[in-house]
Amino acid sequence: MPGVPALGFSLFLMALGAVLTWGVTATVSGLDLDAIGVILMIVGLCGIMLAMLFWTSWAPFNRRATTVGTITRQTTETDAPTRRTTTIERVDDERPLPPPAP
Repeated sequence: MPGVPALGFSLFLMALGAVLTWGVTATVSGLDLDAIGVILMIVGLCGIMLAMLFWTSWAPFNRRATTVGTITRQTTETDAPTRRTTTIERVDDERPLPPPAP
């Protein structure tokens, strides 16, 4: 799942930003912790939106269908069965259908 690390990191940024904005009451000279917290929450929200956009099951440009099957065959009675995984990819093209026959 390629989107999971980005999603988790974005949630972490949002949580860190919320803690800095509403949870920390200390002051640091030269830094506004509330502003840094809001910036981290905005960056985390943008990261979540990008992770959802590029997540293959949610992506609007996802056009590939993948079928995965497992084949088991046995050559002789004394040999152990051999397992092989086969991946078949089918690309759905959106070509117009030919005109109907007269």
